Amino acid sequence: MISSRRMSQAQYSEVLKKTKLRGQAALEASVFMHDPNMKNIGTFIAVMSFAMLASTSGNYMSIVIPFFEKKYGWETQSEKDFNEALMNVLPAVGTICGSGCGSILMSRGRARAFIVACCVGILGSLFTFIESFYVFLFAKFIVGASIGLMGVVVARYIEEYVPLKWFGTSQAISLASLQGGIFISTIIGAVLPPDDDPVLKDTKAWIGIFVLQPILLMAAIALFLLLVRTDTPRFYLSTGQEEKAKLVLKKMYDTQNNNVKLNNILEAEKAAMGGGDDEGAGPKVSPKEALWTNDKYVRSSWTAIMIMAFQCLTGYYAIIAYSEVLLDEDFSSGRKINTRQGVFLIQGFNLIGSIASIYFISKVGRRTIILIGQGGIALSLVGIGIASIFESPVTLLVLICIVAFLFQ
Repeated sequence: MISSRRMSQAQYSEVLKKTKLRGQAALEASVFMHDPNMKNIGTFIAVMSFAMLASTSGNYMSIVIPFFEKKYGWETQSEKDFNEALMNVLPAVGTICGSGCGSILMSRGRARAFIVACCVGILGSLFTFIESFYVFLFAKFIVGASIGLMGVVVARYIEEYVPLKWFGTSQAISLASLQGGIFISTIIGAVLPPDDDPVLKDTKAWIGIFVLQPILLMAAIALFLLLVRTDTPRFYLSTGQEEKAKLVLKKMYDTQNNNVKLNNILEAEKAAMGGGDDEGAGPKVSPKEALWTNDKYVRSSWTAIMIMAFQCLTGYYAIIAYSEVLLDEDFSSGRKINTRQGVFLIQGFNLIGSIASIYFISKVGRRTIILIGQGGIALSLVGIGIASIFESPVTLLVLICIVAFLFQ
């Protein structure tokens, strides 16, 4: 009976607002669109999260810098600084390019774009085995493009595949997996000899670090083909493949094999897509409308822009990228932190913060999270500056860990 599984009035009202369904049809849609098939959706989230982890499993730059310094004979400080900057900047540029290409590829299907993202990452990671620093830079640019593409594709896949009830948690899990890949790629750097060991220059242990990413990406493709296979209902509907859309909806929702209920959900999906573009991503809003003329979007758009601007201005990414340099300073107090262990610890807090966000995103309001997180980051950054001035390495490490945790 529908009444025994009735969702909240807010969920019912949401269906009324977003779709053209009314009465019993709207009631059924409100119930079943918030009642996912836990087994299938859980499997889907696991595959997407593993793919996110695989895409960032080549983010080992802060660990391999001392190895590269010796291997390629970087002698002057200016040479070291310039090459290190290239190692951090080019992957970021690649990520931007990959993100920009995401919407183009997804117009031909989310599944196809997912496979392409994995293949681009495999191709780029294989180039790292060529022992040339400039080829390595090219490889990391390609890998960066794969990360950007994967992030966009997985986000859209989750948006269109996961029922609303699980959407926020699913996104948090996928982002935590991204940080998990960074953590694993950092920890595996322990196979390298110590930074001051003479054998570091000629070691072949780097092969064990570089081989991880292509293996994980190939595993991601295999898992996708075995466990997911299909595209999203909205893509199928946008390309006129209604029967395929129904098959996917049966996997997404517990419809109890009732065709009437299935058709109600299908109509709700169609109505939610009303006025959308050929990707079926919902109503199309121009940049001008989002930023200036449409009151429905202006406030939220500018709020998001300001939040992201502050996120970038915190210098978080610079702190993480150059944590090895920050911790390697030989302070006048005579205390020197084990640089590699410090980087491991920072990435560990990065991962813990991401995992914690899975809980907080479902239990605490977004505004509260933003205020506490941004305020804590601001205070910690002030503390980092003071710790640097007064040459306190332990305090510096603790504050960087706090920033890493709160940022997530």
